[in-house]
Amino acid sequence: MEAALCRLATNDSWRVRAAALDAMKAKLENNGSLSYIGFSGESDEETKSVAIAEAVLKATEDSDAFVVERAVALIPLIVSKKTAPAVIAFFEKHPGRMADMEKAVEPEALAQTFAPVVEE
Repeated sequence: MEAALCRLATNDSWRVRAAALDAMKAKLENNGSLSYIGFSGESDEETKSVAIAEAVLKATEDSDAFVVERAVALIPLIVSKKTAPAVIAFFEKHPGRMADMEKAVEPEALAQTFAPVVEE
């Protein structure tokens, strides 16, 4: 399922890319399960995969502003110990995107976002 979502996140249609990001959000918010919409999947905290994180981070550079907005809003959901290296590398390469995320996320949530990185 992750591979399919990652492929859809690079589709030619901005609507498909945005829908793929929405599905990633649903997956992340439901501990990796999309069973509530008819897909079976594992329920596991570590479903924050590197592939999903990289797809979301790549989508922040999309040509469509709507897709970018969706991707930036997902950044807090993709941070985990497992994905931290990809997220940190992204912000090192694109420091301006941190400001975008700060605008999209409440201060308390921002601190919680990077807790998995700091706790290591």
